[in-house]
This record gives sequence, C-alpha cells and structure tokens, in this order.
Amino acid sequence: MKNKKLIFFCILLAVIAGGIIYWTNYKNKLLHGGIRKMVLEQSNGLYKIKSDTIVLDEIEGFLSITNLSLKSDSLVYDTITLSHQQPSVLTNLLIPNLTIRGVKTPKALLSQEIEGSAVVIESPTIELLITGSASDTVVQMSYNQVYRQILGNFKHIKVDSLLINNAVLLTRDLHGKNYKHQLDSVDIHLFDIQIDSLNNQDTSRFLFAKDMHLFTKEIKILSGNALYRYVIKNVMLSTFEQKLNVEQFSINPLQGEAAFMKNFKYQQDRFDIDMFNIELKQLNIPRFISEEIDAQEMQVGKSSFKIYRDMTYPRAQVSKVGNYPHQMLMNELPFRLFIRKAIFKNSFIEYKERAESSGEAGHVQFKEAGATIDYLTNIKEMLPSSGIMTLDFHSKFLGQIPLTATLQFYNASKDGKWSAKGHLRTLDAKIVNQLTEPMGLARVEDGVINSLTFNLTGNDYRARGDVLILYKDLQVSLLKQNDNNDLERKKFISWIANLKLKSNNPKKEGREPRHGKVNYERDIHRSYFALLWKSIFEGIKQCVGF
Repeated sequence: MKNKKLIFFCILLAVIAGGIIYWTNYKNKLLHGGIRKMVLEQSNGLYKIKSDTIVLDEIEGFLSITNLSLKSDSLVYDTITLSHQQPSVLTNLLIPNLTIRGVKTPKALLSQEIEGSAVVIESPTIELLITGSASDTVVQMSYNQVYRQILGNFKHIKVDSLLINNAVLLTRDLHGKNYKHQLDSVDIHLFDIQIDSLNNQDTSRFLFAKDMHLFTKEIKILSGNALYRYVIKNVMLSTFEQKLNVEQFSINPLQGEAAFMKNFKYQQDRFDIDMFNIELKQLNIPRFISEEIDAQEMQVGKSSFKIYRDMTYPRAQVSKVGNYPHQMLMNELPFRLFIRKAIFKNSFIEYKERAESSGEAGHVQFKEAGATIDYLTNIKEMLPSSGIMTLDFHSKFLGQIPLTATLQFYNASKDGKWSAKGHLRTLDAKIVNQLTEPMGLARVEDGVINSLTFNLTGNDYRARGDVLILYKDLQVSLLKQNDNNDLERKKFISWIANLKLKSNNPKKEGREPRHGKVNYERDIHRSYFALLWKSIFEGIKQCVGF
C-alpha cells in the first residue's frame, strides 16, 4: 500500500513538473510570438523585434528580457516610400537588459489593463535615422494618435516609473555613414505614467508622465567645416519644474589663431566661447521637444567670449547689409526662440585684432561684465508693442574703467534700425595705449579723460548722433616701425599733431565743451560693431581736433 502511494506521489510530481516545463516553454513561445506579432502589426511590417530570453514570473509580477533588438526593415521602407507615406525618422534599438516589476498579469488579461511599479532599461543604444521626410514626425503626430498606438487593445496602462539608464543616442542621415550627433551616458526617468483616454487630455503631463528627468553628461558635435567643436556638459531637464540646467556650453576652435586663419583666403572671425551654469526657467517643454526655445528667463553664471581677426589678410568684398545681430537673429536662426529676459552675470569679453599697419595684435577687453537682454526673440508677434529688443550692459573697460551702455535693436524693422548710448568714467588716458599702439600707431603721452558719453542711432547704411569726451592735458605721439620692427616716435609729425590737437575739452573752466556730431557712412563690408566703434571714434576725433 505504501509503495502504491509513493508511486502515485512520484507520478503526480512528474506530471506537475512536466506541466510547469510545458507551460514555461509554451509561455516563452507565446511571449516571443506575441511580441513579434504585435510589433509587426502596429508598425505595418516596418519593424521587427528579436530577443534572447524572456522570463515571466506571474506570481511576483516580474518580467525580464535580454538582448532585445528593434530594427527597421529597409525593403518595407522602400515600399512605403513609393506611396509617399514614409516616416521622417526610423529607429534602431538595442537593449541588453529590460526589467519590468510589479506587473499585475491577471488584471491585464481579464480587464485589459496593465499596471506595473517599475520598468528599467539598462544601457540601450538608440539609433535615429533621419529620412528627410516630414510626412510623419513625433512633433506633428497628435497625442491622441500616439496613445491609441501605444494602448492597442488595452484600455489603460499605468507604470509608477520608467527608468532608462546609461543610454547612447545616435543620429545620422538614412543614407549617410557618419553620425551627426552622439549623446553618451543619457539617463531618462519618467514618473507616474498613465496612458488612457482621461490622462490623454491632461496638459500637465509630458509623454503621459507627471514628471520626466533627462540627464546627459556630455554632448559633442563637430562643426560642418571641422574647425570647431561644440561641447555641452551635464544637461538636466525637469518637465514638472519646467527647468533646463546646463553646466557648460562651449564653442571651441580646434586650431590656434595663426593655423585657423590659414584655412581662409580672406579675413574671418575666430570665436572661442564658454558659458557655465546656464538655467532656463518656465520652459515650455512641448515646444522645447519640438526644437523651439520658449522660456521666461535664462540665467548664465560665468562666461567668456573671445573673437580674433587677422587684418593682414585681405577683406572679402561681400556686402554685410542684413547681418546686424538682430537681423541675423530674426532671419538666420534655424529654430524659433523666445526668452523674455536673459541675464549674463559675470562675463569676460575680448576682441583681439592683428593690425595690418604694425603686424602686432591689440585687444579690447571687458571684464566683470554683466548684461540683461529683454525680449531675446526671432518671433515678431512675441516682441513688445515697440518692437524693440533691449540690451543693458555694464563692465570694466580694459579691466579698469567702469562702462555702462544700452543697445536697442528694432527687430521688426526693415532697414536694420538700432540705437546705442553709453557712458565711460574717468581714466588715465595712457591706459588706451594697449589699443592705440598696435592698432593705430599712436601713443598717448599724457592726459586724463574725465568721461566719454555717446548717443547714436543708425540703420543699414549710416550712424548719426552725438559724442562728448571731456579731457585735459592731452598729448600724443605718432609712431612708425623701425628696421627691428619696434615702434618708435615720429618726432616732426608728432610735433605737428600736438600743435593741431586741442589739449583740453572744455577749453577753459566754465566754457561749453565741444561735441562731436556724428554722421558716419557705413562700410557695408564691415560688421555692426565696426560701425559702432568707427562712429564713436569719429566723434572723438572732432572733439580733440583731428
């Protein structure tokens, strides 16, 4: 009797074990086949999915998939192209490990609802292929279309968190070989995801999540001419806080000044830019994902802007009409931009120029500079009623002299209208020798400048206005290069210059000072800042008697 019970018990165990093995194999085949079928149907055959292993524990609500790959089918894409229904982006995806926890499987089967606590995707590689078609983009597709495609036959999907860790994001043209962008170590965390007809209408959600955090350590992009590298470090985006933080943004030349200029036949500006601790507040997230920037405020901590030009190269005889800063902002920026207020807290600005006359380099520097820009935008309807973008600026000119200035740009004007006014405080006139010697072959021997004030307006072709420089005891020397390429004084010419020079303004205490009346015609081959400086210099020359 005992032997019969033992045999029956062994048979029962064998049947149960066999059933478990059969169910496990059947379940795996069902999962593999079901997922493949779903992907094929949802993408109309455009995508195929593969994986190594799928492990499902119904009791614990645990699902694990290894080496999951999603690839587009080029033959199907070619067929779709014939009907002009091709998508603008194709996606290839490789996920070494995907884990879903807290899945309520019976509820999913019985009530067509999926609920889970966490989805974790580790170290995926995401390749986006740009097809060049705008027939179907994520941006253009309505949320209603998206959520219906995701839901399929389910009524409701709810996940507490979706964590994508250490992703690599690559983009390239469909028929190109080199990647246009590469983002390494990207983390994307979405919280409180709910996909159904009710939450589809919730405007406080983004990608059906109550909050999304996106973080990437570094983005590197090579410029089209391979002369610059763009670097963006430690980017953090929060959709709930509507905030974007960037630790560093840089535009760095890959060659030194002399080597860089050898790439060009004519004069060219060389830029070297670094900005740190950038923060965008009240950022419109949907527009940001649509490659627009719409924010109420931008703050930049420390920054450095360096520009170098070699004047010994010939100047290209190309008109720069239409290339003022506000005109380029309105007409050439490749995306829509609106920032109500941009604040630069601590900037270093340098313009360095190698002069044709001396072969030496002089530089203008602004240290401890701060600036506020109101209505930084290329969208006409977002401008104030005046149509003006205003830049208020303060700094230490040449690192020592307090300077304040206000520039106004009429962004909606058709003739490049602008205005500029500023004030420079007392300085020892000899400080400017670091500019005048290499760039103008002149040296200030003595004198004090009490103030410099300018008030100018201009357009595409001319600047007009008033310049007032108050000074006393001014003496100058004109210079030449000797055989050793050193600068030496032209004695006779300097004597004549000082005879003509008006050493004081005003001439005597209590007298009305001389003003420089500016009516300066623009050299259309030169920039806005060249026009601004030349106009101020024209007024200074009138005040001092040249």
